[in-house]
Parts: sequence; C-alpha cells; structure tokens
Amino acid sequence: MGRLIDAIAAFWNTLIQPDRERKGQKFEELLVDNIFIKEYYDLLHLTQDGLTNHFRYVKSSEYPDFKFQDKITGKKFWVEAKYRTVWFGEFPDQYLYFTTESKLERYKKVDEQLPVFVAIGTGNKAHDPNQIYLIPVRYIKMADKIYKKFLLPFEIDNTYKDLEKTPEELALPSKALWERIKRKNSIN
Repeated sequence: MGRLIDAIAAFWNTLIQPDRERKGQKFEELLVDNIFIKEYYDLLHLTQDGLTNHFRYVKSSEYPDFKFQDKITGKKFWVEAKYRTVWFGEFPDQYLYFTTESKLERYKKVDEQLPVFVAIGTGNKAHDPNQIYLIPVRYIKMADKIYKKFLLPFEIDNTYKDLEKTPEELALPSKALWERIKRKNSIN
C-alpha cells in the first residue's frame, strides 16, 4: 500500500511541479539523450530530484546533476545543467541569472577532484534550446550573472537538430569536450 501512495504522491507532485523544475528536467533529458549519449559516455551518477529530497534529503544532491565517464579516454567528469528562457540586458552585454555563490563554490570544490562542466541551454524550449553552452566551472568567476559574450566560445553547435545525422554525429565528441578544459579565458 505504501508504494501505491508513493506513486500517487509522485504523480500529483509532477502535476503541480513548478514550471522552472519541469524545464530543468527537460533540459537534463536533452543532455543525456543527445549530447552525452551512451555510445560515448557512461552515466555514473544522476542527482536526485526535488521530490525525492522532499521526503528525505539525499546528501549526494549537493553534487552537480550528472557524473559521466568518457568511453574513449576513461576520464570521469561532472555536468551541472542550467536552462534559462531569456537573456537580460542588451547586446553585447546580455546576461543570464546563473546560480548562487554557495553552489558555485561547491561545484568548484568538486572540480578540484574531477572536472565540472556547466551546461547552459537558452531560448526556445528546454528540450529544444536555441543555444547550448558547455563551460568548465573553473573559468566562471561570478555566481549571480553570466555574460553571453563570455559564453560564445563554449557554444555547442546545435547539430542535433539536423535530422539526417546519426546520434553519434549529433553528440558531443570526446575531443571537443576535453578541448574546453584547455582554454585559458575566464568567464564573467
């Protein structure tokens, strides 16, 4: 009987789940299904959702959203997913509200052990954003805002929208992932 009640509660919470969380979940699904595909990356960790933490807080929820292992290099890394609908400000000083100082510091602490990337989707819909950026967290200096002009070098080509390509051709290749770490520019 307890499982039935849990299932009903989960369904109910999905119905009333805040729009922001629903968009975040859709963007996370896009990353796993199209960018970090199972042919290239093993999914080692998936952070619990808010519903799970509502019943009992899971300490590992403090980690970024995903932990992957690159099948080519064997290297492990984390990805934190952020979806934002709109840019603020005017070009060339457009920006997004990003995260809190405490979360950024937590991600940087994890980055000392394994690389942490922040995937940011913007515009259109969470499952089909206009742009996706993948930035090593070590290059991010400010938590509250992140400027578009600094994100541009880290944009992932939206090739996954090309219906004639195979999933392997649409995903982020290992080489393109690790080249991001080698860049020297800072964000913000």
